[in-house]
Amino acid sequence: MVIAFQKAHKGFYRPDWARPILLSGKNLFCWFCGMMLVFGMGMVYRIHAGFLEEVVAKPVQLPIALTFLPRQTGQWDSRDVELSEEVRQAADCDDYVNRVYFDASSGEQANLYIAYSGRPRTMVGHRPQTCYTANGWIHQATRKTEFKTANGRTVPCLLHHFQKPYPSRDEIFVLNFYILNGHIVNEESGFSGLGWRTPNIKGESAFYVAQIQVSGVLENSVRRFANLITDSIIEILPDEHRNVHKAESEAYPASFAN
Repeated sequence: MVIAFQKAHKGFYRPDWARPILLSGKNLFCWFCGMMLVFGMGMVYRIHAGFLEEVVAKPVQLPIALTFLPRQTGQWDSRDVELSEEVRQAADCDDYVNRVYFDASSGEQANLYIAYSGRPRTMVGHRPQTCYTANGWIHQATRKTEFKTANGRTVPCLLHHFQKPYPSRDEIFVLNFYILNGHIVNEESGFSGLGWRTPNIKGESAFYVAQIQVSGVLENSVRRFANLITDSIIEILPDEHRNVHKAESEAYPASFAN
């Protein structure tokens, strides 16, 4: 019966996809070239990806490190507060300074935190509303405001108010703004677009964002200190023309070009 079925279906139709492929010399050459092209593109991708990973892992250096920010301003003195390794990794910035400034005559105190990144995309999401609530604070309010520096420059910013959960009565005010390629902006929407996601392969320090936070238990103290220190911050960061207006040491150039 099986033999009869095979004979009856001797001329059974076989679709093209089921037929064996016979490669001529020309087709074999084209197939070989295609495989080599795919292999070559894979190698190029792996090399390029490895290069980008190495570049991104290398910090972008400022002409003047943030540690050269004045430790004394007016009647305010300061001390550095080192961040933990866990916090530094989470911040993912190229340079930072974290200091407590205090006015012995008035008893006022304010904390200054500056995070600099030569790859602005890495700073997206680092907002007080996110970082403080993740550390147990309750967000009470945020409002747009502004202040004037000692030199009369108007700085737009956001002022956040946080409190610890009951029964604690602790509260803190956080004044936050950014300097983006020399321009002051009050929200991260200024550098969250696709144009800011480039990896900065050349390591240009003038392509950057710096987050500035002044915090304290009294809003007036926060505003007063921000008024005193902001001009010094602006002077050590590259402006929109890629210049640094103040050098804290002769070892650093006052201007640069990458």
